[in-house]
Amino acid sequence: MAIAKKTNQIVEAFELWRKNRLSRRSATPQALRQQAVDLLEHCSSSKVNAMLRISGTQLKQWREAVEPSPTSSDFIRSPGQGAREPVANDHLSVELRLCNGAALTLSGDISQALLVAMIQEVRS
Repeated sequence: MAIAKKTNQIVEAFELWRKNRLSRRSATPQALRQQAVDLLEHCSSSKVNAMLRISGTQLKQWREAVEPSPTSSDFIRSPGQGAREPVANDHLSVELRLCNGAALTLSGDISQALLVAMIQEVRS
């Protein structure tokens, strides 16, 4: 639910800025750009584009120009970043929270390949 609330706040912030900007050509404030980029941690780029009514080109430029803010403790490191490979005997528990507030929890013996395939399927 926290993600859905945060997403709604960002959408409202964009709408408020649009209502109060001096002209249609006013540059999007840096804080709003950062929030849009941060949403990519939880939503696909097409979903962010639609929710915030911004173009894919804008979001791509912002993503390249803005460093994402530090993530919370639920950050998952990829194996190339020093995280250890899961062992077959490990008990894995994964929780996926979507922008709409829905959550999916998986636990048990889940291979990395299965997890990657599921994430790719969700993002498409």
